[in-house]
Amino acid sequence: MISFLMFNWIMAITPGPNTIMALSEGQVKGFRRSLIYNFGSFVGFWLVGGAVALLSTKLLNQPGLTLVMKLVGSGYLAYLAIHSLRGSQAIAAGEGLAHPFTSALLLQATNVKVYLYYVAGLGGFTAVFATTHGVWLKLLVMVMIGAIGTLIWSVVGHYLKTFYNAHATLVNWVVALLLVVSIVDLWR
Repeated sequence: MISFLMFNWIMAITPGPNTIMALSEGQVKGFRRSLIYNFGSFVGFWLVGGAVALLSTKLLNQPGLTLVMKLVGSGYLAYLAIHSLRGSQAIAAGEGLAHPFTSALLLQATNVKVYLYYVAGLGGFTAVFATTHGVWLKLLVMVMIGAIGTLIWSVVGHYLKTFYNAHATLVNWVVALLLVVSIVDLWR
């Protein structure tokens, strides 16, 4: 369970299209005005997660598919670990979104990171919530952590950016090591 939660928190707080947009909305509009974006992101989390969960309840009983999902999830986590060690440029704030709810919803629907988040989280970690309705319990946890992660980027985006710019190497190594731990746990 701890590794499942760690995987979710890492995926929720590591940079990706959604978190970068939440950072920008928080910096440009402030927290209260960025809540519209966050709500669109939340709805998108439910829609994408629900679609993956519906498919996974039908298909996860096939060992070959589970293996493929674990391989894809592990590959993506390894990619993120390597990418985090390379570092990134500072994130500049934009002008904000004209239609933040719709933009967030569409971003979630086209965000490969979100699909892989659910595929790896719902398909892997098979010991977590190993019940008839376990996939739906995992989905609930994943959506809530994902939404909280987006809110965190909106609330402390500017400070996170400042901290990251000052301590980029340390942060990148910690994230990479935590991602590797998540990969190992997927195969237990």
